[in-house]
Amino acid sequence: MLPTFSHGDFVVVAKSLRKKLSRGDVVVIKSADFGLIIKRVETILADKTFTVTGDNISESTTLEQLGTFQSKELVGKVIYHIKG
Repeated sequence: MLPTFSHGDFVVVAKSLRKKLSRGDVVVIKSADFGLIIKRVETILADKTFTVTGDNISESTTLEQLGTFQSKELVGKVIYHIKG
């Protein structure tokens, strides 16, 4: 998620979401293929799945590589960011 987040930064994550995810929200996801990742919500689909993207398009893992995520893979929404 460079340049928004850098190695060594800290984030505070809200595990329970009072309101639904919105496009543009920054989230932490537990991916079977990539481990814990921080990405920005790109699309929210009708079947409670969603897609994400990184802020550094030229270097980020592509949407095609990531695929869609289910709500059960969502760790939470980033609500606070502390630069490391």
